[in-house]
Amino acid sequence: MAHWLAIMTMAGCLLGAPLQTGTKDKPSDLPILAHVLTGVAVSADRTASTAMFRDKKSGRTSVLAEGDTLEGFAILEIRADSVLLSKEGRSWRLGLEGSMAASPTGGKLPTGEEKPAAIQPAAALPAASGDVFRKTFVRAEVEKRLLEEWPVMFQETRFVPHVVDGKTQGIKLTALPKSGLLREIGLEKNDVVKEVNGRSMDKIDEFMNLYTALKSEGSFDVLLLREGRTFRLKIALI
Repeated sequence: MAHWLAIMTMAGCLLGAPLQTGTKDKPSDLPILAHVLTGVAVSADRTASTAMFRDKKSGRTSVLAEGDTLEGFAILEIRADSVLLSKEGRSWRLGLEGSMAASPTGGKLPTGEEKPAAIQPAAALPAASGDVFRKTFVRAEVEKRLLEEWPVMFQETRFVPHVVDGKTQGIKLTALPKSGLLREIGLEKNDVVKEVNGRSMDKIDEFMNLYTALKSEGSFDVLLLREGRTFRLKIALI
């Protein structure tokens, strides 16, 4: 059970601003999508930003990036609280809480920037130590996914102390499910969790007690070590 509580912490605990809209369409003019926006991962490198969508009918999750398409809509921009969709010269902003509003950009990026030339996975190796990846998730969606995925998480997630020169300097994730919520959060096999919200993970007890300590938090700052490089995951729940 303690092992499962730690897994719950990594998913449940490690999981903005109001929407800015332009002209408003009548309800009948707004597109009706078969997907809902359930999470975003925003990086300083826009080519590494992604958005997570869930099919309302099947429940399947798709992870897409700027330049990809969803139901014929081009994804122009990914923000911490919404994505900008475009089709046939018109654009709309889809929010994490399900809101949809017209955008006056005319199917172009509001900043005038070009589309990214290349797309990279959200959890790609950071370009340099000190990089920050920002992610936002809907709390209710995270709780739902935890209930659905916990059997696989429990069976396939493993962790051990990360020991350097005889001292524990974090918790190493030696095994993770190949897909699912833990991956979407941004975790990878062999990542070392060094710190969570200022708490150093230098003891297994600290890691095991995270659920109790942080379960009511709405934002999380996680320091990770991956292949010799340190970076931060800043995660918000709304």
